[in-house]
Amino acid sequence: MSVATNWEDAYRVQVESIKELRSENADLHDTLDAVIEADERAVELWRAAHPGKELVIPDRARLVEWLLEQLAARKEAQP
Repeated sequence: MSVATNWEDAYRVQVESIKELRSENADLHDTLDAVIEADERAVELWRAAHPGKELVIPDRARLVEWLLEQLAARKEAQP
């Protein structure tokens, strides 16, 4: 980050900082949206495998564990 030597420089530095923060904020929102979408897909898979629990949202750690188990089972089933 630059050091301001006068009011114009201070303004320029602040404008640059705001632009950087807005860009970082947009990146973080994109990341969060991707995580939420992945979670929703995983929950759909879990619910499909657990009839009668359509209103349940599994704990994330257990969901990841379940997904990894499903992956391992598929790998074992491959010739």
